[in-house]
Amino acid sequence: MTAGAIGKIMNGEVTTEADMIPVLQVTDLKQIMAQQDPTRERFRMVLSDGTYLHQGMLGTDLNNLVKEGTLQPGSIVRLTRFVGDVIKGRR
Repeated sequence: MTAGAIGKIMNGEVTTEADMIPVLQVTDLKQIMAQQDPTRERFRMVLSDGTYLHQGMLGTDLNNLVKEGTLQPGSIVRLTRFVGDVIKGRR
């Protein structure tokens, strides 16, 4: 795992996958209902870099990975695309 990657993403040192392609572990996955459209499935993930934990949303185009069981708690992932948005003052 890429130790400290989440901290670097959260404090703005890393802003795109051109800066870093971190390897992280999925520690939790939870299906949630989108507020705007309750029929649209979304998955909240908790990721760990071995030092930090952070939660984020899985892109809906990747929902099939969860449904097929490819992505599950304990999975090791390489983030080749990510967005660190600021929402309500938090990244």
